[in-house]
Amino acid sequence: MAPAAGSSDLFSYLTGAGLAAVVNFPLWKAAAIGQSGFYTKGSTVWQQLRVLFGPPYKGVAATMFGMTWARAAIFYCADTGKQKMLALGVNNQTATSVPAVAISTLVQARRLPDAPRPPSRAATPVPCTDAPPAAPA
Repeated sequence: MAPAAGSSDLFSYLTGAGLAAVVNFPLWKAAAIGQSGFYTKGSTVWQQLRVLFGPPYKGVAATMFGMTWARAAIFYCADTGKQKMLALGVNNQTATSVPAVAISTLVQARRLPDAPRPPSRAATPVPCTDAPPAAPA
């Protein structure tokens, strides 16, 4: 539920987003492990859960920070954008959807790593030297 007009509190959004990141981190880690092709060693559910909450902890702070700022930015900007659009007289459907879609797109674009670029001519792969030479035509 959106706050009353003019009462947006960024700290509340950051706190809520931080708590959501803490709760959802094990789910994110499980998805990352599964998508990478690895599997957890353990025959019981408890042994597999230990993997989700156990080391390695490298990158946890950056991941949690990324989850937190992205969620907070999306919810805070969507709510304040809606309030501003409603104040301008825009209908409720547009005021609800446009800020949310716009800020979600910006956050997603910011969080994505650099897009792959086509290789230059100098970076053209060299054929393997162990391969037999091609037969003359």
